Amino acid sequence: MAKIIEAYNPQKIEIIKRMLEKQSSKGSPLAYEVFVDNFKVVMKTTDLSEFDSYEDVMTNDTKYIRINVYNSPAETISHTKYVFEVEERKPQVQQALGEVTDINAKIKESIAVERERWDRDQLMKELDRTKLELQEAEEYIDELTDKLEKVKQKPNHFGKLDLGSLAGSAIEGVMRRNPQWLTKVPGLEGLAGVIVDENTNGKRIDAPAEETEVTVTKANSTPALTEEEKSYLAFGKEVAENFEDEEISVLMKIIHQLSKDTSQLKTVAELLNVPA
Repeated sequence: MAKIIEAYNPQKIEIIKRMLEKQSSKGSPLAYEVFVDNFKVVMKTTDLSEFDSYEDVMTNDTKYIRINVYNSPAETISHTKYVFEVEERKPQVQQALGEVTDINAKIKESIAVERERWDRDQLMKELDRTKLELQEAEEYIDELTDKLEKVKQKPNHFGKLDLGSLAGSAIEGVMRRNPQWLTKVPGLEGLAGVIVDENTNGKRIDAPAEETEVTVTKANSTPALTEEEKSYLAFGKEVAENFEDEEISVLMKIIHQLSKDTSQLKTVAELLNVPA
């Protein structure tokens, strides 16, 4: 018994059929039988009209087609066995699903590539924006550093405002309007007299009645000070205790200047970190 195994091929099966037809035309027909897997679909016969009937029972699950060809109709043992193995075939629906899956995978891959490129472009734009902001910040720092150096060179100036001139003028104005409180501060009596002279154009007013009254008052008791005079006195003492003569002059100028333009008070307070 010979056995031939090949992959399923309808053309080769057709060749076996023609060989049987040729033998039949010569008057020596050969018997055959056909199996689909283990199911015999054509019983042993010489009638070739039944040969193609195996195709009617083939399915997607068919694994092989087997054709036995005998040397004569009476032969039962000696024969040739042709086995054609059928390649496993996926159902059409499954194939379609597989194709859809492949398409979806390609779409996702394309989207991922585009998203990565977009993220990279956005990152580059953000980097350029950050570089620009850093450059602007460095330029601003240089500008502030230059201004700070100029301020250090002129410690008594705040912008265009001369604090020394402002201080002296301000306190001088206060003293001129209120020279009486200077007489109560030790060491400042002479300064009070000078201010009085300037306020009266050099004509000091020394009324006898007033001198007598003052003399009597000194003999009897110390004159009572008003609350306003007490505050002036306290202010004068604080100035005398904490400032030198040159510094007091500067302070007077500041108060005098501020009395002319009180809008500068807030600026000075901010400069000294004094709560408004």
